[in-house]
Amino acid sequence: MKKLYVKDFTTRKKFSSFEFYRLLYKSVYKNSYLPIYYRFFALKFLQKYGYYKSSTMISNRCLITNRGRGILPNFGLSRIMVRQLALKNKLIGVKKSSW
Repeated sequence: MKKLYVKDFTTRKKFSSFEFYRLLYKSVYKNSYLPIYYRFFALKFLQKYGYYKSSTMISNRCLITNRGRGILPNFGLSRIMVRQLALKNKLIGVKKSSW
């Protein structure tokens, strides 16, 4: 379990440090109005970074318990932690509903 936490943490850290540059070079590469030299340079730069720094490598894991299933994307937490925090009024704007 600790190994998965460390792996997820390092992947998120790598992604956040290179996110701006990836978006910048990706937009240069996809712009058809620029000369082919600039687009080729941007492609080489993207290939140099590799796939470890892309958003697809980040797995959905709970930020508190590191649980891999039942993650709510709005919070980044598992359904169990969302329920516990909502009952303790730790999540703003979330309350228990019953019908």
